[in-house]
Formats: sequence, structure tokens, C-alpha cells
Amino acid sequence: MQSVLIIVNAPACAGEGIANALQLATAILHQQRETVNLRLYFMSGSLAGCCDAQGNMLASAQVSLQDLVRQGAQLLFCSTHAQATLSAARVHGAGVGSLASLAEWTLAADKVVCF
Repeated sequence: MQSVLIIVNAPACAGEGIANALQLATAILHQQRETVNLRLYFMSGSLAGCCDAQGNMLASAQVSLQDLVRQGAQLLFCSTHAQATLSAARVHGAGVGSLASLAEWTLAADKVVCF
């Protein structure tokens, strides 16, 4: 089994980068060749790209992230962003991570992709 880490570090204004990360994660989980341990780590301002101006997670982002968790992906939101705890609560199975969490996931990954 391969381990893939997707780090989403795109700024909030770069919604396309966030969307591309979610699309790649979905495609990885849907490929039929091999079982994959998929992890996504949302850093700092990237989480704001999943939220509206009031800081509430967008329904489309919530559905996409929840689908990834349901299919076996692990999600962590960086604790340095004010919305991390709220967002993790809205995506059942997601958590709040730290730089130490990201370091651990990076060292355990066979492949790391950054957006």
C-alpha cells in the first residue's frame, strides 16, 4: 500500500488550487490499481478558501471533504488558522493538526504533493 500526502497550502484567493487538490484526492481514491493511504493537510490560509466571508465552511467544500473522509482519507487542518477547530467539527472524522503532525505525515509518505 502506498501512502500519499497532499499538502494544501494555496492562499484563500487561489480557489482553483484548492479545487485541484480535492479533485486529485478524489481521483487517487477512485483508481483501481492499488489501495492507497491518502492524507490531506490544510495549512494556514488554505482553509479560508473553503469558507465564506463569515468563516463558515462552504457547503460544497464540506461535502467534498466529507466524501473523502468517508472513502478513507485522513484530513488535518492546521491549528494556526482560527477556523481549524470549527472546520474540523463540520467535517466528521477530520482533525486539527500541528507542524509536528505534518512532519510525521511527511516522513511516513511515499509521495508528497503540494498545492
